[in-house]
Amino acid sequence: MAKFPYSRVLQFNFEDALASEVSKIKGSDIVALAKRIHANTIVVFARDAWGRAYFNSSTTRKHSKLKGRDFLRELVEEAKKHGIHVIAMIGHTTNPELYKKHPDWAQRRADGSVITMDTDPLEVEGPMRWPLMCLNSPFLDVVAREAEEVLEYGVDGVFLDSFRYMPDAERACFCDYCVEKYRRENGVELPKTANWESEAYRRSFLWRYMVNVNAIKKIREVAQAKRSEAILVYNSHPLGWKGRASRIVELARNYIDVVFAECSEADYQPPGFIAEMVKLSLAVSGGKPIWASRNSFHACLTSTVTTPVAIRQGLREAFVAGGYPLYLVFSTAFANEPRVNRGVAQVYRELEKLEEYMEDTEPLRYAAVLFSNRSRDWGGKDRPDHVTDSFRGFYYALTWRRLPVTYICDTDLDEAKLEGFKVIVLANAYSLSRRAVKAVADFSEKGGVIASYLTSIMDEQGNFMEEFGLSEVLGVSYEGVIEAPWSYVKVTESHEVFGDLKEGSLILWGDFDREFIDSRVPAGIANHARVSLLNEAKALARVVAPRTSFGYEYENGRSPP
Repeated sequence: MAKFPYSRVLQFNFEDALASEVSKIKGSDIVALAKRIHANTIVVFARDAWGRAYFNSSTTRKHSKLKGRDFLRELVEEAKKHGIHVIAMIGHTTNPELYKKHPDWAQRRADGSVITMDTDPLEVEGPMRWPLMCLNSPFLDVVAREAEEVLEYGVDGVFLDSFRYMPDAERACFCDYCVEKYRRENGVELPKTANWESEAYRRSFLWRYMVNVNAIKKIREVAQAKRSEAILVYNSHPLGWKGRASRIVELARNYIDVVFAECSEADYQPPGFIAEMVKLSLAVSGGKPIWASRNSFHACLTSTVTTPVAIRQGLREAFVAGGYPLYLVFSTAFANEPRVNRGVAQVYRELEKLEEYMEDTEPLRYAAVLFSNRSRDWGGKDRPDHVTDSFRGFYYALTWRRLPVTYICDTDLDEAKLEGFKVIVLANAYSLSRRAVKAVADFSEKGGVIASYLTSIMDEQGNFMEEFGLSEVLGVSYEGVIEAPWSYVKVTESHEVFGDLKEGSLILWGDFDREFIDSRVPAGIANHARVSLLNEAKALARVVAPRTSFGYEYENGRSPP
């Protein structure tokens, strides 16, 4: 890990609709907190999600409670006195202020309704609060001007929040700007319905990814034209938005200097989640510096603080995984919760001493799990979590066995960047390119390969093939899919892969649906690839079909047959 100056980060946001604490908080107060906790970098909203500026902007209305004050200038000037870096957060895609002036710049569904970031209870339809602006509209020019303006203050770089321009049918934009641009660039109309079997639909899916990539590229070019040494930070939120943001980072890696792995789900994810997101982000970004967040609060309880141990361990996780910790504090907690610096100062003091020992280090290479963004998109379709859970399941299984494990991405496999690994795990990696297939074949000559279910049954464009691309490597030929609500795997030959399970043991394959709304079991969870063996390949187990669709005890309809 090379020397990196932005290694202990404090992020401060005004989060509420009124920004009610803004008149009480000075820029110097935030710098004082950064000093107390030993942070060397501050990230701060220059323009918030409500569309208000915290500096004297020519494009955006300044928050009225600031009156004659310039909060960003206060903070930058005080930070410079203490050698603390400042990164200005801009470009939040929600912007109610701008929407009021230019409603035609908003993202819109095919029916014309506005796409928002609002989250209401399932059976409640509240008023629109946060309309999302479209990257193909003049909104992007406003973001570019925001970047230019804040760089005039001498900040070290700009931080783009997730653009939230998504390819999924329920969130895909069909505003006039998108429709006209797609027609101009592709010579056809933008597909309005999701049809995963259609190459035209999959091309439009990729086009929407590239809208994000080109927007990131534009803001980087604007920022560096203004100040050549300015860095660009992008919030990927690796598992947010169905995990699509990870593919944006993989495609835009050449235009991003620092990836922010937002880990706001940490309080309801497995232990080690922050470390996992660092490793994932390192993979998809090609090894760019990763900021990983530990919020000061638990889950969504932003006005209070969580336990010191949660804060300490979360920040340490980011560091030990090869990233840099970011501690997020919202203004309400900053103003009213004296415990807000509890826990973090201890860790940042530790890291201040330890950072030099992490310079130029590399993770121990043993097991590599392929986190295939292509497979999640093309194989997962409308339920990408079913594929993502395969990657993550293997990652945690290996982690909890205390084996060195990290992620690699499609680009790594395409480029055969597998040096030093002993084993690669292709967990339901539907979509592999020809280059990836060759890389795996070459690797298998000297290393181990674990592959599951329909690995390599699709090409990189998502076309379903009649045979596995890795058929010869795996020693099997594709014969179709065994579909069942539940199934079993029967061990037919003892082998170390089964541990203590002896010949004749049955392994349950499946689970009941935890939502239990429209299905008794999760779709496809008990399915298997039907294969025939090639050459010297040996089967160690067989699939056993159940007698009935479900059992009757302990709970009727939820137990296995």
